[in-house]
Amino acid sequence: MLTITLICATKGRPLHVIRRVPSWCRCGVDDVVIVDATSDEGQASSVERVCQENGARYLRFRPSLRNTVAEQRNLGAFLAATDWVLFQDDDDDIIVEFNHDQFERAAGGMDYLWDGKGTILVYHRRGNFLRLAGFPPDMVIGVGSAFSDLVRATSKGGLEGEVYRKVEPGGDPMEISQTNAKRAAAMFWYGLTYPRYLERSSPSQRGHALALSALTFVGLWRERDYGPTAPLGLLLYSFGLVLAFPWHGIRKAYDKEFRRNLRLYRDALASE
Repeated sequence: MLTITLICATKGRPLHVIRRVPSWCRCGVDDVVIVDATSDEGQASSVERVCQENGARYLRFRPSLRNTVAEQRNLGAFLAATDWVLFQDDDDDIIVEFNHDQFERAAGGMDYLWDGKGTILVYHRRGNFLRLAGFPPDMVIGVGSAFSDLVRATSKGGLEGEVYRKVEPGGDPMEISQTNAKRAAAMFWYGLTYPRYLERSSPSQRGHALALSALTFVGLWRERDYGPTAPLGLLLYSFGLVLAFPWHGIRKAYDKEFRRNLRLYRDALASE
């Protein structure tokens, strides 16, 4: 029987996680792992408590100003003890009833499953995920799509089918800890890691990547959630871009493992 762990990487959104953990633990997956990088110790304790009460594993991740979601997910997958892993965001629709029989039928002989529509893969055979070194931990923008493209290019996949018997909509309000200023500050890391996104994109997708950069500028002005912090977000994103390309060149020159990983993506996606 194939087993599966649901992994959620979270940071500063305790109410989102607290709402989801009880359903996830009862839905029919084999294990639930929460990897929490929340800086507020009181919020982190609340998440840890609900995990203990419902049988989820709670992993405390070192809080950082950086976006560490890729590293958190990789840690969860590394420590999982199941055949497969399923990644869920802390604001995704809530899986209430998981069709384990359907999952096992679909997953046999496969390295990944997908719904036939989306671009980002959330179901991975754990061994294959680890073979490809997981999500690039030095990226923010495009990290899910870049890794998903690599998996598709190097692995065998199939359709997941009707793997959910019951799902509830998220509809979570923005939590107080997710302030406009913090969201704007995150744009710096989007800009700084942008060249890595370009290098880990297939030739056919690089035009879309460039368009995404332009749309980010436009989106900062149109996104109402940013409100008056949109100019700050735009400034920080631009500053990150200015630093990004020289820093990218320096790292390629001196970091052998960085070059090896970029080459893995480039070779795999060359014909895409």
